[in-house]
Amino acid sequence: MDPCSLPTCLRIGIDPIAIHLGTFTLYWYGLLVAAGFIVAIRLGSREAEKTGLNPDQLLSATLVAALFGLLMARVFYVLQNQPQYYIDGKHLGEALSLWQGGLTFYGGIFGAILGAWLYTGRYSLPLLRFLDIGALVAPLGVAIGRLGNIINGDVGGLNTNNFGVEYTSTNNLLVPSDQFGRAQHPVAMYDAIWELALFAALFYLWRRRILRPGQATGIYLVVFGASQLLLGAFRAAPTGPAGLKAAQLTALPIVAAGLWLFLRSARRGVTYKDITAEPPPARKPVAKKPSAAKSTAGARKPTAPAAKSTPTKKAAAKPPTRVNSSD
Repeated sequence: MDPCSLPTCLRIGIDPIAIHLGTFTLYWYGLLVAAGFIVAIRLGSREAEKTGLNPDQLLSATLVAALFGLLMARVFYVLQNQPQYYIDGKHLGEALSLWQGGLTFYGGIFGAILGAWLYTGRYSLPLLRFLDIGALVAPLGVAIGRLGNIINGDVGGLNTNNFGVEYTSTNNLLVPSDQFGRAQHPVAMYDAIWELALFAALFYLWRRRILRPGQATGIYLVVFGASQLLLGAFRAAPTGPAGLKAAQLTALPIVAAGLWLFLRSARRGVTYKDITAEPPPARKPVAKKPSAAKSTAGARKPTAPAAKSTPTKKAAAKPPTRVNSSD
């Protein structure tokens, strides 16, 4: 194989640890995932106000969804990777050790939807509108988080010949031993680009307000599942039934669920344009400007008294005569 060299191959020698102070260790992955989460929350709060949702309620729902998403992402990882090891009493505590890594994105999606469903059901809030906000901002947050995967090298790709990326840092223990020092497909980079494209498409449709509640979530599930089906072909992972890998097999029900939700939501007669068009009646204060015109008309009345000033003077002249007569 030819050595990895630009412009077709990028050598990455970044240490996955961003900050190390004594016993405190902060990884680039955790830092970038947190940054993606913050950016997604800020954007989601801004768009929530435009659809009549309370940003505070959105934040609370997001925190609940994130908690359930992290837990389910870890549970799915445990079930897919040596469940007997974690079920053993000696290692049971490691099953929920999120800081050790080991999460599955599918579990995160399922947990986030479950958490949002529980929260919105508890407070009688519109579930689909909350999910649509999450579907809108999730690709941007995931794309930022994928930069951490690119640094880590934990999303292994198939070996190539002087194309893609090659990891050279001896401090990087996250890269599989058979992938270290070899050019491979940058699957995490592919996914980041895919997520950015999905975000751009959803944001365009969202701003045009042509979607119905639930359709943005359906599009996100379909496109995300399709990305896993396509990018899974470039991942270094064992194959299963029909020659598909675990991520590809899990993507099939995700795509089916997304199609079902999109078509079901298409039957709704209300679009986001109709929802955002509901608030205008609150612009009645602007319609009260005619009252200002009335006030100006009323302001003209003083001119009428000014015209009556001469009669008042005559009336003022008469009282003295009446007083003299009464006396």
